[in-house]
Amino acid sequence: MLILLGTIAGLIIIALTAFNPVGTGIGFALSSVAMTVVVLAYLWLDRWEPEPPRLLILAFLWGASVAVIVASILQLVAEAALNPGATESVSPITVVLGAPLTEEAAKGLFLLLMMTGRRRNELNSLTDCLVYAGLVGAGFAWLEDILYIGGGETVGDSLLTAAMRLMSRMLTKISVGTSGTPSVGRPEGNWIPNGGAGGHGMALAANDWQILE
Repeated sequence: MLILLGTIAGLIIIALTAFNPVGTGIGFALSSVAMTVVVLAYLWLDRWEPEPPRLLILAFLWGASVAVIVASILQLVAEAALNPGATESVSPITVVLGAPLTEEAAKGLFLLLMMTGRRRNELNSLTDCLVYAGLVGAGFAWLEDILYIGGGETVGDSLLTAAMRLMSRMLTKISVGTSGTPSVGRPEGNWIPNGGAGGHGMALAANDWQILE
């Protein structure tokens, strides 16, 4: 599955590179630097009870492939239902409510997947849920930034988009893409028995600490 998800993410980037190679390159470089910091923060949190590397990679790739595709399909379906017949304008309801709900649902599916079969044994504390959810969100935000920045018609448009996204995150001081999913992970983590007070405390602290993202 790691190979499949990695291939999907790679194909998405390759397709975007064919459209705007310079803009995609800029987006890839900037987004990779930003998400490296975020990923390292979650790995730091994970040191308390290290998770299998293959599952951590799977979480990131899920966000950078399956979650993006599923969210896009759900948004198209929602737009068709809320704004039938429209070809140019997008319904404000889809932008304000549809996009966040579909994106977090697509990312949160990974946690439901983790709660099946033998993988459930890896989710034994709230900290584990936040780590996995955070990496899914990081993968989603990584590809989302590349898509936005690389989607500019010119290099100038890509640079402007990159600057606007940077300013937006500096002003809000929080990345919705990487911190929204851990918010989904928190209630799911509460269902996991034997979490331990120490793990719960670190998990809650990390969720507040995501302001650094």
